[in-house]
Amino acid sequence: MVTAIKRKNKNSTKQLRVDKGAVVPLLLALGLVAALVAADQLTKELIRKNLTHPFQLGLLQITHTTNTGSVFGLFPGSSSFIVAVSIVVIPVLVVIYMKRLMSHGFQRAAVVFIAAGLFGNTIDRLFRGAVTDFIYIGPWPAFNLADSFLFIGAVLLVAPYILRHLPQLRQRLRK
Repeated sequence: MVTAIKRKNKNSTKQLRVDKGAVVPLLLALGLVAALVAADQLTKELIRKNLTHPFQLGLLQITHTTNTGSVFGLFPGSSSFIVAVSIVVIPVLVVIYMKRLMSHGFQRAAVVFIAAGLFGNTIDRLFRGAVTDFIYIGPWPAFNLADSFLFIGAVLLVAPYILRHLPQLRQRLRK
């Protein structure tokens, strides 16, 4: 435990305690978020600047479209509302991670992916007014890496519950 003393005035002191064991995982998580956001922003910029015509690779189509709504194009024109929600949710995720409220590794990874997805799409909404989408697969609406990070985060968030209850689910399916 590292203890730093911060003086408010001559007569009182306040101690700030930082758990040394929490610093490295937090820095690693922040580094992962930054790397994921950078990958998201780089791919979007490459699409905006270089893709003149969509192209197909089997079921995968690379295209360039924008989305002013939420995931899968729901609620078009709601960028301002989504930015406001993201600005509230991102600090909450940081606090959850720092306080170690999610003890399972899947859950901590989920927080990293969800934060990266929120950051990536929020950057687009703030600076471009819409999110750049470019990955199109079969029947699903176009999406981007940040959307993928949000999906991965959601899966990782529920994975411990599913794994914990898998034996009971199998028994119910057999009946």
